[in-house]
Amino acid sequence: MSNANWGCCFSENDNCDEFIVCVKCERKYHYACMIIDRKIITSDLLAIWACPECVHLQPKTANKDNTPVRNVSTVRGNKRIAIGSPQSDPEKVNISMEDIRQVVEGVMDDKMNDLFKRFNENLVRFFAKEIKPMRDEF
Repeated sequence: MSNANWGCCFSENDNCDEFIVCVKCERKYHYACMIIDRKIITSDLLAIWACPECVHLQPKTANKDNTPVRNVSTVRGNKRIAIGSPQSDPEKVNISMEDIRQVVEGVMDDKMNDLFKRFNENLVRFFAKEIKPMRDEF
């Protein structure tokens, strides 16, 4: 069994001399597996070559083209209010969690009462329908 650390095809052949070694993880990669032309291999390339996994793990570098970035503001500033926009009311802006809780409880109470009322009506109708044949018998 091979003790070589292959990163490409898990080859059992340690005698293969056509491979390149990643300078970061030290795994071996066949030229054929990496589709690297033997003609372009130089000692400089061998000294800096990193495998695709290691290249992917490197942090991305920033753009160095010195392109100015436009200052974008998230605040509307002193522009006029758009037509149809709701007017801001300082009293309505200060809503507490307690206010929200009370509104939600009120809506839920109304919905539950309506649900129980419909359930009760359906239950009465069901039993009336089931009991009618027994009444007719007596």
